[in-house]
Amino acid sequence: MNNNKLIKALNKKVQNDNLKLKLCKISDALISALIAVINISIITIAIITLVKLINYRNIHKNEVDNSSFVILVVLTVLILTSFFITIVLAIYKHNTRQNEYKKIYNTLRYLEVKYDSGEIDENQLNKYVNQLWEKANSKTKIVITQIIKDQITSGGK
Repeated sequence: MNNNKLIKALNKKVQNDNLKLKLCKISDALISALIAVINISIITIAIITLVKLINYRNIHKNEVDNSSFVILVVLTVLILTSFFITIVLAIYKHNTRQNEYKKIYNTLRYLEVKYDSGEIDENQLNKYVNQLWEKANSKTKIVITQIIKDQITSGGK
């Protein structure tokens, strides 16, 4: 019975923000795909450049200016390093988001337990759900709604 009230409250919130949520989800997917394609292209160009520079230097040892060669190699290595740093930051960002989602989910479960035990009434439950909802941004709202619906409909297993 309580699960239905929680789902209904979340559904009301989602309906109010539905268009914003869809636009956010689509734009996030497009931007992520574009960034991935650009990163892969830059890495490919950097690797090809590094290989060609080394091959050129091996063939033309006397003709290559040492300082410009070193600068180009350093630039290429920095590009590759920035790519790997970007990957590490993306993983960190994902893990941070997951922790935020878990905290919000645990808070909602805690509120559900308090409601079931009679410590808070339906008005207080709605008030706390509204406060959580207002603090969450659009992306968080999408994920929270999906997680809550999945957990409640599956029996929280």
